[in-house]
Amino acid sequence: MDTNEENNAYIASTKEKVSLETTHLEISPMVILGLCVSTIPLCNHNQSPRNTYQCAMGKQSAGVISFNQLERTDTLISVLSYPQKSLVKTKTLNLLGIDRLPSGTNTYVCIMSYSGYDLEDSIILNRESILRGFSRTTVVRKHKILCRDIEFSKNKEILEDLGNWGEKNLSFNNEKEKISESNILENQNNNFQKSKKEKQKKIQCKIRNNWMIKRVLYTNDINGTHFIKLILRQTRKPEIGDKFSSRHGQKGVCGLICPQENLPFSTNGLIPDLIMNPHGFPSRMTIGKLIEIVSGKNSLLRGNFFNGTAFCGKNISEFVKIFWNIGHSSDGKEFLICGLTGEPLKKEVFCGPVYYQRLKHMAKDKIHARSRGARSCLTRQPIEGRSRGGGLRFGEMERDCVVGFGCAELLSERLMLSSDIFLASFDYNTGLMACEENSKQNVKIKLPYACKLLFQELRSMNITPKLNLKNKGSIFTEL
Repeated sequence: MDTNEENNAYIASTKEKVSLETTHLEISPMVILGLCVSTIPLCNHNQSPRNTYQCAMGKQSAGVISFNQLERTDTLISVLSYPQKSLVKTKTLNLLGIDRLPSGTNTYVCIMSYSGYDLEDSIILNRESILRGFSRTTVVRKHKILCRDIEFSKNKEILEDLGNWGEKNLSFNNEKEKISESNILENQNNNFQKSKKEKQKKIQCKIRNNWMIKRVLYTNDINGTHFIKLILRQTRKPEIGDKFSSRHGQKGVCGLICPQENLPFSTNGLIPDLIMNPHGFPSRMTIGKLIEIVSGKNSLLRGNFFNGTAFCGKNISEFVKIFWNIGHSSDGKEFLICGLTGEPLKKEVFCGPVYYQRLKHMAKDKIHARSRGARSCLTRQPIEGRSRGGGLRFGEMERDCVVGFGCAELLSERLMLSSDIFLASFDYNTGLMACEENSKQNVKIKLPYACKLLFQELRSMNITPKLNLKNKGSIFTEL
């Protein structure tokens, strides 16, 4: 239908709502949803912003990206080692075959407060589940080395042999060896050493620790620039600080990896893979997740998949009968025993399987700290950037907080002592920066090197900053 036609149409969403006034019938109520939202089970039971969050996070999840994922040379891929199909599916997952490329794991979840490590959306993971392979991912990264130093054009045989070098001769490192930052990739090919006079060719490569070389490719781009591609891989287990999310926008980071013997267990012997705090539900209103737990538990007991397509859900009273017939609690709650004390918990706990995604945001990629290190040549302040070993910026807002608390010594330490302290000489009479260091009229003043640089730059613009050193009570700048 055209947009103008819709103004005069009376459209029924389902067959049951068709009346004498109806002009059109919707193919399916699900058609109003986009591709990302239609993969969320029972999304019609969630608050709309949560569905929006899942649309963004679903693209960040580790999973199977394609059937040729091991042959690709993408910049960065997170591949899930043991992906699973979800117990609660939608029609879109089946129709488009997205379920053949899963991006998560069916996780047995208990919704309870267990220690203080699950506050503020943190989650507690079972250590034994991680050792069995829960959410284990392989991060595959591309590293590019330009071959500008090697003159390929002079010798065609060298060019051809280097093309086969990646496939045949991986003498500098095999796949099982770990490579460190100090490694130098050195070609041992005999063709590079035909003449004793010829200088040995070396290609330096900076790679972080604990990466393994998966493949080596030699290629060139459209401009004729030759380069070598290293495909590096690293296996990652979930650790504290890694981000997880269910399909309902309920994201959280791992706060504790708990030994299995300390976790609560049911009378059937079920131990949770993940514990989630119940305080995440009232304000988020993600009722779809609660229904997914109940319907997933139903699928678990009956051995089938549940259709969780939006607007097509079953009545929850049907699950009550199923649980009752099997001998389970009709509301999906279970009687748990504390793993620490061995005593039964005072209240029953709501638990069941939920499809959880491990997102690409991992603590290992983001953790950054530094005591001392490289500094900029111009300002003598610490350089910027985690990859270069730079410092953490103490900006204007941080300065304002310290000023608000009145911590003058702390401010001096952060902005000068730990950064770019410099002992400058000023002439006592003129207040200008002294040229002669050993003059009797000079006064030594500690100030940031960036401040000294500013004075020099201002003088180059014919603006002369002076320090009033005669008035000992206050040192201020005169322009």
